[in-house]
Amino acid sequence: MFPGASHPKGNISDKYGSPMLLRGGKETIEGYLLLGGGTALWSTIEVASKYLGGTFTPTGIAAVRFGLSSLLLLPLFWKALRRDGLLGGRVRERAFKLAALGLFGITGTFLLYHLSLDYIPASSAAVIVSSVPVFVAILSVFLFKEHFTPIKVLGVAGGLAGLLLLLLSRGGIAYSPVGYSLILAATLLFSLYTALSHPLMKSMGAAAFTSTTLLFGTAGFLPFLLHPSSGGMLRGSPGMEELLLILYLGVVATGGGYILYFAGLSKVSPGAGSTLLFLKPPIASALAVLLLGERVTLPLLLSIVVISLSVYLVISSPSKKIEG
Repeated sequence: MFPGASHPKGNISDKYGSPMLLRGGKETIEGYLLLGGGTALWSTIEVASKYLGGTFTPTGIAAVRFGLSSLLLLPLFWKALRRDGLLGGRVRERAFKLAALGLFGITGTFLLYHLSLDYIPASSAAVIVSSVPVFVAILSVFLFKEHFTPIKVLGVAGGLAGLLLLLLSRGGIAYSPVGYSLILAATLLFSLYTALSHPLMKSMGAAAFTSTTLLFGTAGFLPFLLHPSSGGMLRGSPGMEELLLILYLGVVATGGGYILYFAGLSKVSPGAGSTLLFLKPPIASALAVLLLGERVTLPLLLSIVVISLSVYLVISSPSKKIEG
């Protein structure tokens, strides 16, 4: 999944507004291990999706991936439904918002995302989507009147510079304008989804909100699968290896990643959970090099370092609202 999915505003402050750092204690350490496990699983998504691209269409990969993860997360949805009625008051209005967020934040984002992997390396896709917290920080200025601290300004500027470094390199947007346009559109769309999710996620809880929007998003893939122009679900005949891999992608990498992440969030502050997301670009890129044989370039390495550090600065800077 994209970074920032469970922490819309992109900072890592505790409930008193102070930066949340690694702290001792068995429960806290266990929480960070769970969060690290979730981040590691999410880091395998690009490589698995790229490998499956020869057998499944992008629409097919997205639909099966989120269909399986939605089934895995159904207990979270059911638990929230029984505990809180889930939709709470003003049922129609909230249901409409959840459906809209699911359709553009899950369906729209991941159709674009999986389409982009037909054109660009998995490592490039992983690095670009990891910049979501940078764009969420920018959007939060307009949506929530948040004020940029000097550290966050540095993080946002560094993140944008890292993106430009990758996009303007020899293997960047000039090499595949379609692919890089698709992944940038997916990143911006998911950033908007993440930012707009804040009010509902705050009232419902991250697990209930995510499981609900995943269900709506999964349903949104069906019309695309049925449309003749989508190419259906398959490009070839999947063997046992491909079937096991797409099962892994949906159940383990996506659904399992969420479960580990939510379990970790129950043991540390919600904001602190974002501190490990900056590890996704180097992990995903290393896997792409080792498992797919992708080439490491100097611009790619520099962009990984710059964007990872920038994302860390963005999510580690406490947010302040603009007065007035």
